[in-house]
Amino acid sequence: AANSIQSRNFRAFETYFVTTAMYFLMALLIRQLLIQIGHRFVTGRAR
Repeated sequence: AANSIQSRNFRAFETYFVTTAMYFLMALLIRQLLIQIGHRFVTGRAR
């Protein structure tokens, strides 16, 4: 996806920076979700 956007507007740094930030935020959100699920199933209660 980032390559096609970059080829259309010739802003490589900005395109890859935004793409990296989006993946980083998605990874953090998924990590927090999995931690919450883990606490619920391992300890038997939500925190």
